Amino acid sequence: MQRPPSLDEREIVLVAVTGESPAVLTETAWALARERPPCRPRRVVAITTSVGAERLRKELVDSGVWEDLRRELKARPGELLFGASDSIRVIGSRREARDLADIVSAEDHFAAADAILETVRGFTANPETRVVASLAGGRKTMGAFMALALTLVGRPEDRLCHVLVNAPFDSPRLTPRFFYPPRTARVYALTDPRDAKARRISSRQARIALAEVPFVPLARLFERDLRQPAGGYAGLVARLRGYLAEGELPLLHVECGTRRLRVANAALVLNPQEFAMLDLAIRRRLDGAAPVHGWKDFSDALKSTGAWAPGRLDEPEEIEHLRKLANAIRRKLQQALRQPDWVERLALTRERGVIGVEWPASRIARAP
Repeated sequence: MQRPPSLDEREIVLVAVTGESPAVLTETAWALARERPPCRPRRVVAITTSVGAERLRKELVDSGVWEDLRRELKARPGELLFGASDSIRVIGSRREARDLADIVSAEDHFAAADAILETVRGFTANPETRVVASLAGGRKTMGAFMALALTLVGRPEDRLCHVLVNAPFDSPRLTPRFFYPPRTARVYALTDPRDAKARRISSRQARIALAEVPFVPLARLFERDLRQPAGGYAGLVARLRGYLAEGELPLLHVECGTRRLRVANAALVLNPQEFAMLDLAIRRRLDGAAPVHGWKDFSDALKSTGAWAPGRLDEPEEIEHLRKLANAIRRKLQQALRQPDWVERLALTRERGVIGVEWPASRIARAP
C-alpha cells in the first residue's frame, strides 16, 4: 500500500485572484520565496477577467518579467511555472458563451464565485497538492470569494495570504511599473499630479510583507455530514446553511388520508394532483433518493406510483400543466406557512431544473 505524501513532499500551487494590476502575483511570489524556509510554488494559477488575462500575458509573460523574477529568486526548472494556457483561468459568463471583461453585475458576481470555487476545489481535492491562496488582487468581492472558497473546501494544510506593499510602490503612477524589488537597485519616477514634477525613488525603499490570514477549514465537516457533491458557490452555501439549520426546523407532518400538511401551527390541504406531486418528492426525500431532473422524469416517477397518471408529458401542454400545479403548490405554501425558508424547502422547483424538496428526512413524519 502506497503511503500518502508528507506535507514537505506535496506539490505547492499558488492560486491568486487578479484584476488590472498583475504586480500582486509577482509580489506574492517574491514574498513567499523570502520566507524561511523559502516557499517556491511549483505552479502559479491566476483567476481573472478577460481584461486581467490580457494584462497578465502582456506585462508578465510577453515582457519577460516573470522569467526575470524566476531568475531573481533562483527558481529551479520545476518551480514557479506560469504562462501556460491553464495558468490563467478567465471567468466566464453564466448565461452566455463569453468571457467577462469585468465584474459589474450580480450575475457576474456569482460567476466569479463559481470560477474561484471550482479552481480552488480542483486543487484541494488532490491529496498530493497544497494550496497557497492569495486574495490581494481583483475586485474586493473576488478576494472575499477566495477567502470563502478556502474556508468551504480548503484543508488545514492549505494557506490563505494577503500581500502588502508600501507606498508609492503600489501606485499606477510609478514608472516603470513596479513588480518586485530586484537584487540590483532600480530607480523609479513618481509624477506628482499637482505640479507634474517627477521625483526619483529607489527600489531599495520598497517593503513587501506577506500577511497570513487564518481561516477555518470546513471541507471535512462538509464531506462527512452532507455526503453529496458541492455544486456551485451559491448551492454549496445554501446546502451548508441548510445543514446548520436542520436541527432548528419544526416537524413536518404529512397526513396522506386527508392530503394535509402541518408545520408548527400552520396547516394546508392540497387537491389530489397537488398532493400526489408533493408526496412523491417527500417520499423520495425519506428514502434518500436524489431529486428528479426535469418534468419528463418527474412524470415517469409519478406514473410509477399509481397515485396519478398525468398522461403523455412529451407534449408541451401537459408539461405546462405540471408547472402550473407546482406554482399552485408554492402559492398555497406561501399563504399557509408565512416562513420564506420553509416555503423554499417544500416548493418543488429548484435551480437548474431540479424537482424535489429539501426538508430534512429526520424532521418529516408521514402517516398513511
